Amino acid sequence: MGLGFDFRQELFGPWPVAQGYLVEQFDRLYATLQAFQVLLTPIVPALWRVLDTSGPYTTASGAFAQIPNASITLTTNARSVLITFTGTVKHDTLSGAIDIDLLIDGVSQTLSNGLVSGWRWEAAKAATKGIVTIAYQSATLLAGAHTFTVAWRVNMGTGTLTAGAGDPPYIFSVQELGA
Repeated sequence: MGLGFDFRQELFGPWPVAQGYLVEQFDRLYATLQAFQVLLTPIVPALWRVLDTSGPYTTASGAFAQIPNASITLTTNARSVLITFTGTVKHDTLSGAIDIDLLIDGVSQTLSNGLVSGWRWEAAKAATKGIVTIAYQSATLLAGAHTFTVAWRVNMGTGTLTAGAGDPPYIFSVQELGA
């Protein structure tokens, strides 16, 4: 070395001793990390999505009924979830309405007319298509398996969810949110 001394020796003593010390410290650190491996494993939020093209589906029910295939069971880690639903709907009657409801473990997340009485699509003209898009964040759920369902009803006549047969699919997803 140009300065006449070895920095390694100044800092650590003779290099083989310092090298042994560093290996020993690394081994201790590695053993500690192995002991806490469970804590170091990242928790990846759960996500599930249904993309359904096997419709169209119809309902004439005045009571909420599950949309076909719109049910997801997901195991969560005591966090809230983001639930989304997008679909193309139409009603056969002028001013006919389609209400959408979300259920978690069979419990409605809404007031009596769909979420906040606001997830209602009304036909301005019979058979006119409209797009319904819903995003809903739940309260924190208990850790464990939960079932998420989308239900619908009509106020009169027949409502249609036009998934497939030349129309876009409906998309239903549930994603666990971070801490």
